[in-house]
Amino acid sequence: MDPYLLAKWLHVLAACLYVGASFANGLLKTLADRAPSAEASAALLSGVVWNNRLLLVPPSFVLLATGLWMAWVGGLPLASGWLAHGIALFALLSLLLAWGMRLEHRLAALASGATTRHEPLPSAYRRLSPLYAGLGIAATVALLAALFTMVTKRPLF
Repeated sequence: MDPYLLAKWLHVLAACLYVGASFANGLLKTLADRAPSAEASAALLSGVVWNNRLLLVPPSFVLLATGLWMAWVGGLPLASGWLAHGIALFALLSLLLAWGMRLEHRLAALASGATTRHEPLPSAYRRLSPLYAGLGIAATVALLAALFTMVTKRPLF
C-alpha cells in the first residue's frame, strides 16, 4: 500500500476516534453530574478518565505524526493558510485536553472520596463542574473548526 494513503487512512481513523471519544466524554460527564449518587458519578467519571487514556490521547499523537508527515511529503508549508489554522486549533485542543484531564482527575477523586465516606458529592465538585463544561464547549467548537479546516482545506478567516 502507498505510504501516503496509509498515513491518510490512519489520520482519518484517529480523527474519528478523537471526535467520538470527545463526544462520549461529554455524554459521560453529563450523566455523572445527573447521577443519583456519588458512587454512580464516580463510576461514570472513571469511564471518562479511561476514555481519554485509551481513545483520546493516543489518537492525538497519531493525528500529529501523520498530519505533519503528510504535510512534509506534500511539500506544504506549515506556517501558512489552512494548515497553519489546523495546527493552531490542534494546539488549542491539546491545551484544552490537558486542562480538562486535570479537572477530570480532580472531579473523579472528589466523587470517589464522597463514595468512600458515603456522602453526596461535595460542593467543590459542583463548583468545578461548570468549568469542565465550559472547557468541553470550547473544545467542541475548536474541534468542529479543526474538522472544517482540514476537510475544506480553507483557513477559518
